[in-house]
Formats: sequence, C-alpha cells, structure tokens
Amino acid sequence: MTRCVLGVALGYTARLPFAIPFVSNAPHRSYTVEDFTDLINARLQQLERRKEAQQHYGSLLVVLRQQVDAYRQRRTAS
Repeated sequence: MTRCVLGVALGYTARLPFAIPFVSNAPHRSYTVEDFTDLINARLQQLERRKEAQQHYGSLLVVLRQQVDAYRQRRTAS
C-alpha cells in the first residue's frame, strides 16, 4: 500500500509492477442517463443565469459610468 501511495505522490501514471491496487469499501452508486442529463441541464442553467447576471451588471456599470461622466461635465462647465 505504501508503494502505491508513493507512486501516486511521485506522479506516476503507469501502474507500478510492485504496487498493490487500492480497493475501496465505499458503496458504488450506479448513475443513469437521466442522472447525467439532469446534471448537465442544471449546470447549463447555472451558466445561463450567470451570463444573464453578468450582462445585467455590465448594463448597470455602463449607466453609472454615463452618470459619472455627465456629472464631471457639469462640474467642469461651472
């Protein structure tokens, strides 16, 4: 087991001939096509919401910049 961990720590991608394979006792879950479809759709929705939020935030920044520019022009004209 130490050799396997050492191989992983050193970044070996090939299986070492003297390494003992790691066996997990964790229960395995089988994933269905519907599970993957739901996951993909959820991630796409997150990306779309993020893009919409960025566009909205960008629009607000443009309006604020215009207001600051107008304020500066009024101030210099006085």
